[in-house]
Amino acid sequence: MPDIMKQRELNKIRKQVEQEYRSEKATESDFKRQQALDIAKEKRFLQNGGVRNFNSHLLKEKIRKDNEALAADKREKERKADQQRRQREKETRQKLKDEMRQDEEEAIQECRRERLALRKEHVKETREKKLLGEKNKQHEKEERDKLRALDVQHQQELKHEKEKELKAKAKKLKFHKAEIVEKNCLKQREIEKLNKEETETKRVQIDRERVLQQREKEKSEKFTKKQVPKKILHEKLAAVKKQQAAEENQREKQKLSREVAEEDAKVAKRQKDKQEKRAAAEKSIATQRAEKEHENKQKDRVEKEESLDWLKKLKQSDRLSLEEKKQEVNRIRQRNIKYTEGLLSRIAEEQALSKQQEREEMYAARKREEEIAEEEEQFQQYMQWKGKDLSAAQKARHRILLNGEGVPGYFCRETDEPLPKLTNEPTRFTKRYRECNSLQQAMVDVKTFCLPPLPRTGFAVQYPNYSSKDAGEPLATKVNAGARRNPAVEEKIKLYREKDKFELTNKESSRLTVDLRPTHFPTIKTSGVGPAGRRSPPTGVESALPPITTKNAPAVKFPSSRMVLGDHTSVAGERLPRLATAQTKRIRRMQQTITLL
Repeated sequence: MPDIMKQRELNKIRKQVEQEYRSEKATESDFKRQQALDIAKEKRFLQNGGVRNFNSHLLKEKIRKDNEALAADKREKERKADQQRRQREKETRQKLKDEMRQDEEEAIQECRRERLALRKEHVKETREKKLLGEKNKQHEKEERDKLRALDVQHQQELKHEKEKELKAKAKKLKFHKAEIVEKNCLKQREIEKLNKEETETKRVQIDRERVLQQREKEKSEKFTKKQVPKKILHEKLAAVKKQQAAEENQREKQKLSREVAEEDAKVAKRQKDKQEKRAAAEKSIATQRAEKEHENKQKDRVEKEESLDWLKKLKQSDRLSLEEKKQEVNRIRQRNIKYTEGLLSRIAEEQALSKQQEREEMYAARKREEEIAEEEEQFQQYMQWKGKDLSAAQKARHRILLNGEGVPGYFCRETDEPLPKLTNEPTRFTKRYRECNSLQQAMVDVKTFCLPPLPRTGFAVQYPNYSSKDAGEPLATKVNAGARRNPAVEEKIKLYREKDKFELTNKESSRLTVDLRPTHFPTIKTSGVGPAGRRSPPTGVESALPPITTKNAPAVKFPSSRMVLGDHTSVAGERLPRLATAQTKRIRRMQQTITLL
């Protein structure tokens, strides 16, 4: 029994804990659901037409102020640019005048410098000629001194040569006498030697005879006959030799006297030739001196005539150069005057063209303002004409559609294509392109940017887009199944479908599973199962299906994000993904190009 009571208490405690856990979980889920509903309500409130118009007006007011500031800045820049242009033109004219004056002064200074240079050159040449004449005179004086010195030197050389010849002659005579004496001595020594030989021979013969006489007394008689002829022969030979020596000595004396006479004749002839050469040289020197003086006089006269001719030519060239300089200065002055006149005429033409352009721009601006006012009046008349037979709610909805604030929320049941809007992208692009040349400095698109629809995967909703008011029968759509599609549009829709896919499954969890981008709104989890074919619209597009309803919560409608060019931000301040197609990119590039132009 106690065990049963204990078990019951434990079961009771466990059930209480489970109930508390369920209540906490339900409270937490209700809190999250309520939080999600509050966020959705806030976003739906921010998507209201009045709130959006209010935000749009605030943004437009800010843009207007920015445009005014930009226009003022532009006018200030234009004023500064005009002032700088005028200042540059003034500086150009002043610079041109200064250059003309400077050119004239330079021409005058150049002419003066040339005259001064010519004068200096003439003075320099005169000095050079004077110095050259002095140098020539000095050179002639030096030549005369040299000639005198050469004459004195020649006289001294002749005297020295004469002395040398006399000395040589005396020396030669002395040498010749010494040679004759030496020859006589040699002859005398030869004679003495011969005599000694004869004496020695005689002595030897005598000794031999004595020996022979001693040895052979008997033979002396025999040899006496033979010795007598020999003695006679020796005597004759000695007499002949003496006679030959005397003749030789006589011949030598005659030869010496003849040579001395020849040498005297040669010396006399040489002296005579030297005297003749000296007389001829003196005569040629006098003749050359006279010719040189005559040539110098002729040269001086020719130089004087040439200097006079050169002076005349120099004066003539100075006069011609001055005339040419004056003509050149006149030509430069005339050319500068023509250039100044052409420059002033071009400046006047540019000023006239700029004024004409400003007048045309002002006329175009006034005409554009008139066109804008006329278009606004036509738009108001069109709104009044369209909304005179509609109720208040329909007028409000129709006004939203006319303002372009609606989004394509209707699709063809058979072809799954969006139905046409009252304002489409080509008309809005044309209007934006025309407004780029207006006075506005910046363009901001505050309208909703419509994107192609997402593919309906899973179970498609089978109900018509429009129904009859009385019978409730479905009405025919504006686009039928046989409508012809544009290949470019089909390709863009296909790319978009492949890019943004999501699936709706109804399996074990029986919950709505949506594959969205990280910046899309979170899904609202409910305990029930959503109807087949329900899907979340893409960012920037309101749902074309009935709102999602839960058991304990009111209907929730996904708000559409409002895109602003240049800043992809939702109304709640969240950053949205860049949903750009090829067409939107092309439109944006054209807008940027037009803004730069």
